[in-house]
Amino acid sequence: MNMTIRQIQAFVAVYRLGGISKAAKRLRLTQSAVSVLIRQIETKLGVTLFERTTRTLRPTQAAENAVADSERLLRDLDHLNAKFRGVAERTRGEVALALSAGLAAALGGVMLSAFARRYPNIKVHMHDVAPNQVVARVLEQAVEFGLGASERDNAEIGQEILATDQISAICLRSNKIARRGSMTWDQIAMLVTISTPRGDALRTLIDDGLARSNRHFEPKYEVSFLDTALAMAAQGIGIAVMPSHLVQHLHGRTLVGVPLIRPTLRRDLCLIYKADSALSPAAAAFAEVARDVLAASTGHGAASSGRTIARPAADRARKLWRVE
Repeated sequence: MNMTIRQIQAFVAVYRLGGISKAAKRLRLTQSAVSVLIRQIETKLGVTLFERTTRTLRPTQAAENAVADSERLLRDLDHLNAKFRGVAERTRGEVALALSAGLAAALGGVMLSAFARRYPNIKVHMHDVAPNQVVARVLEQAVEFGLGASERDNAEIGQEILATDQISAICLRSNKIARRGSMTWDQIAMLVTISTPRGDALRTLIDDGLARSNRHFEPKYEVSFLDTALAMAAQGIGIAVMPSHLVQHLHGRTLVGVPLIRPTLRRDLCLIYKADSALSPAAAAFAEVARDVLAASTGHGAASSGRTIARPAADRARKLWRVE
């Protein structure tokens, strides 16, 4: 028969303090309550823990044999309680998250630095992955949540928009088009361009958006990572067609983004998590930091976003892939 924590506490207190009355004061119980707890242990285990006289209370050999293990159990329990309190109060714990490689390169360090200042005792496991792997890592539960491009028609995930950015023409600051306030898709079609392959989330956004106005986009160079496209643009190889939020952090001195219009295409950057699951306190704390960093970075963060995307596929598709 198992003993309760309260019974073990009473036993240790009586043993260490040498009497029922002192133990009762320490535990903030009545003397009769402590006596009952000791008798309950003795009855359950079939042993005598203390030899009682009218004036003394002397531990038996059974008590001597059990006290060290009992104290160790109580210390472990205190340690466990402290851990739980720390997790709930965000003073300790761990969190694993996935970031698309471009976002990790541009803002991962900023997020980690800001998070470490606020929550120095929470350990972060950051996975930088290909853009199309963020959702996969969340669904296989390798991470608790991800930060990446929105994904449509996936009822297994929940998404919260953290920032919104416009698809732009990313070029060298020395390029003559850098001075323009905007460019049309018809104009960019005549230039050497760099973008992601067909089937990628960003490319699907572009292709679907242009198809609505009977336009077609065919870049000369296709790469899987947005930071690779930026590096190529920085070498003057071509114009990168992508969201502009990474530019200032990776190639701010070299490149500039010119918004593309007619149509205007916007991409949402989202907090991605497994549907119908709640974030742990540590994960929720990192999400708060990510909102702040993205708001400061793009100017389109938590103040204008922070929206939870409806899970029905039709609603989600309308909200995630916007054409203006």
